[in-house]
Amino acid sequence: MGGSGGRGGDAGLIGVGGGGGGNGGDPGLGARLFQVGSRGGDGGVGGWLYGDGGGGGDGGNGGLPFIGSTNAGNGGSARLIGNGGAGGSGGSGAPGSVSSGGVGGAGNPGGSGGNGGVWYGNGGAGGAAGQGGPGMNTTSPGGPGGVGGHGGTAILFGDGGAGGAGAAGGPGTPDGAAGPGGSGGTGGLLFGVPGPSGPDG
Repeated sequence: MGGSGGRGGDAGLIGVGGGGGGNGGDPGLGARLFQVGSRGGDGGVGGWLYGDGGGGGDGGNGGLPFIGSTNAGNGGSARLIGNGGAGGSGGSGAPGSVSSGGVGGAGNPGGSGGNGGVWYGNGGAGGAAGQGGPGMNTTSPGGPGGVGGHGGTAILFGDGGAGGAGAAGGPGTPDGAAGPGGSGGTGGLLFGVPGPSGPDG
């Protein structure tokens, strides 16, 4: 299987956390049916005094539907002042196969957005979900689309992060069900508004 994306480095006193390792790694095409995509790395934490969290890496795409693809990385949180990082995108579902009864695999959820800083900061946006896998042939059902990632929470001052977009179901007969959008994050306790929910697939 493709190697998991590395976690982004944390910032020191002031600075932005590193982004999580990019795509978690798709299976090699020659062995796609026997391998799975790997998880995207989580974003690093923002600086102690100031700095945003890093974004999460994207999840790899799946092989067998029974194994599925693996999750996206979550956005890193801010510490004191700063915004949460965005969640990574979920991997797409695997194509249908004989072992799955022809049904396409489910798309993976998007990563969650990181939380805003304890004093001030907005929650990070949730990541987009992965699309459902296609049916094995034109008469096989497509897999369901994944759920959008949850928006990050604001703590005291700041707005909640937007939920990630849900994904479309995979093509087939019938097409897979669309995945719902992720819920928005909670707004700050003293000041702030909740984040909007993501659109459905």
